[in-house]
Amino acid sequence: FELTMADLASGLNSGRRSRTPSGRAAGERSSLRFSHTLASLSERQEQPPPAFDQMVTSDDPLSFLNDQSQSFYSTTLQTPLRHVRKDADASLMAANEHILLDSSPTAAVGAGGDAPLNEKLAELVRARSFNEFDRVANIADAIRGTLRTCESQLRREDKDRWTSVGVASDNLAKEILTLRHERNTWMLVQTVTRLYVEDRNNHGALEHLPKSEFSPSEKTLLDLAAKETLELRQLHAAVKWLEAIAALDRPDTEADRMAQSNLGYSWINSKEALESSRRRAAPATPLVTALDPDAPARNARNLHQEDIAAERTLFERLFRLARSGRIAEARALCATVGQAWRAASLLGNESHHYDTAQGEHAEGCLHRSLWRTVAVALCDADMPVHERALYASVCAYLPPLLDPALCHSWHDSLWAHTLVLARAKTEALAATRSPLVTLPADLAPLAANTMQDVFHTLKQSSLTAVRDDAVHPIHYLQQLLLVNKIPTALAQMAEWTESPSHAQYLRLFAHLVLFFRVTLADQLDAAHAETILHAYASQLVAQADFACVATYTAQLHRSTHVSFYSAFAARATDRDARQQALRLADDVGLPVLEIATSILDAALAAHQPGRESDLVNTLDWLLFVPTHLAYALFFANRIVRLLLAQDKFESARDATAKIALTQFFIEHELPFNLDDVEDEFKAHVALLDAHEAYTTWAQHYAERPSDARIEVHWRRVADQNASRADQALVKLLQYPGGWLCGFARPDAPDALDQLRAKFIPHALRQLHTVRHQSERYPEAVEVATLAASEQFHVIELLRASPETLQALLELIRQSALKNVQVKGNSLGR
Repeated sequence: FELTMADLASGLNSGRRSRTPSGRAAGERSSLRFSHTLASLSERQEQPPPAFDQMVTSDDPLSFLNDQSQSFYSTTLQTPLRHVRKDADASLMAANEHILLDSSPTAAVGAGGDAPLNEKLAELVRARSFNEFDRVANIADAIRGTLRTCESQLRREDKDRWTSVGVASDNLAKEILTLRHERNTWMLVQTVTRLYVEDRNNHGALEHLPKSEFSPSEKTLLDLAAKETLELRQLHAAVKWLEAIAALDRPDTEADRMAQSNLGYSWINSKEALESSRRRAAPATPLVTALDPDAPARNARNLHQEDIAAERTLFERLFRLARSGRIAEARALCATVGQAWRAASLLGNESHHYDTAQGEHAEGCLHRSLWRTVAVALCDADMPVHERALYASVCAYLPPLLDPALCHSWHDSLWAHTLVLARAKTEALAATRSPLVTLPADLAPLAANTMQDVFHTLKQSSLTAVRDDAVHPIHYLQQLLLVNKIPTALAQMAEWTESPSHAQYLRLFAHLVLFFRVTLADQLDAAHAETILHAYASQLVAQADFACVATYTAQLHRSTHVSFYSAFAARATDRDARQQALRLADDVGLPVLEIATSILDAALAAHQPGRESDLVNTLDWLLFVPTHLAYALFFANRIVRLLLAQDKFESARDATAKIALTQFFIEHELPFNLDDVEDEFKAHVALLDAHEAYTTWAQHYAERPSDARIEVHWRRVADQNASRADQALVKLLQYPGGWLCGFARPDAPDALDQLRAKFIPHALRQLHTVRHQSERYPEAVEVATLAASEQFHVIELLRASPETLQALLELIRQSALKNVQVKGNSLGR
């Protein structure tokens, strides 16, 4: 085992197999450093590393879904997804940065102000993006853009700025955590959906091995075994998902790049110290006497202190790369710092494969079982924790991966268990098909476990953080998605909507429902879906977000569209806001006319005295669309009836002023007779005109001057006002067919009769007053003729009220007496 590093580098670069001595001298303590042993057991392939090692790490959280590799670790997706942009949506980023720089950070992600992200997701809903698997990546883009902006603000040096506006950094951190949960869940959704819906042709992959005169290689067997069952595909997809999360949650920073560049060439300080010791006295602290990889263990001496620190930094960096699925980068880093032997040792787990078309050309490790035995031994040795975990991740050995110094979260622990379980089950299945694959003894007991066993183990973890995270709502939801328990997940989300503590996740729940409604409709419970969507729409209502409320109301059951949206839209008091609310509703296909009429129905039912102006202005809801004007006329009549019954003449006049009688555009059959509605409206206008003319005369008459010099002018104006009032009142009393007579009002069968009984007798008294006070006594007596009219149905009202008739006759008698005094007869002729 005492080959030089130069021999190792030469052997790796030439692609030849390194020499492996058969043994050691008796009594010499065996080194558990990998060095030559693992390097010699690894077959170096001349071509680039497999595609699965090239996972993008910085900007693309879903890039692992594009993996088309056929290697053992490859995801079992057969149809590569559309490549996701490496940069987040620039416009979304700009909008979010503007909000965060100009106001509170929670304006972008807070429970009461995440409008940019909500609007972005609403755009996706309107564009039916939830109907396609690949386009669901846009959701992760939108969430990721907001997340980046918030994280950048959280790292700002002047954090006190947020406190000055009443927003603490802790609150922003909680919002970022919520966004991370959403992002991670959408990454998982796209993965598992592809598995369950599009990747159903992989069953029995081992039964359809390509025909060849040679036995399949170990690599071929393991690749096919990884795709054999849905459970195995779930496990390998889960590993890739968890590695992608790690890459996003801990991206490379400038400090990381600086630290890596400072690593330099390995053990350079020990080399200089060793050369110096040959010329001068030995250092006070004994250092290694050789620089081969096994020297520190064999000599029981340390490297130079600076080299020890550099090794520690290197191991931490290598494990981070392995944790995020970037093992190829880890090998490249080893070669960069002069540890080609370590890069070779990390290749030991590559399954062996030979290409018969290329003769003796082969790739992978021919002695993989032996390599793993040595790797496990190293993992159990007293070595740096990150070095042990690095090799444990490559050889799928669980204990080092669960070290508390490394396993900080539920995702870390789940990754460790899933990685090992996926390896165990894959090799166990392959071993049943060919003697080329040998199942390691430590993995054999794990092969019978399932994902549910892993989840149960995490709930009983000795680490408090892992135990707590295991029952976190989002992590529990992710567990259900991983094992394809969609109905259970929906039921649980519907239950969570009732708890205020889960309000921050309603957005995620609602969009999951929309996605599964299309992709997995057979597993969707309509009642649970409606509960979740209704809860999210109600949350948007509380935020008064018109654009988003309209979008998600359209996703509710049709029977609730009108009641839900009209109750929300009724809050708009500004005319422009009302028009915008209807436009947004129309854009998403909501029944705009039904919504507008529902708002007016509710306003009429809830009207309170003193709020007449608000009631009149609700007519605006029916004045924006030409085809709605007939309904505006219908509701104007209803409003005017109500106001006239309360003697609110000015408000009634305002209501009629909003309506212009013109040619109406009719799209569908009306639920009322338009001619009758127009006639009623004109009758109301006639009453209001008469009331206005009489009021003008009465006010002027009450201001009779005492100065005779200006009385002449007053008399002239009074006569003019009296003439106008007289004409208006006669027009009302002689309204064609009788005022408010001749047409049916199914919506108010008694209202018209009540108005006639109230205003026609009153109009008779007013007309008599105008004529009598104007000293036109003969005309005042003629009011009796109008009162006796059967043509205009006036006498019917007087007969129904003897007291009213008697009072009117008394007024006419007084006018008749005046005629007798002036003309000598009661008629004044």
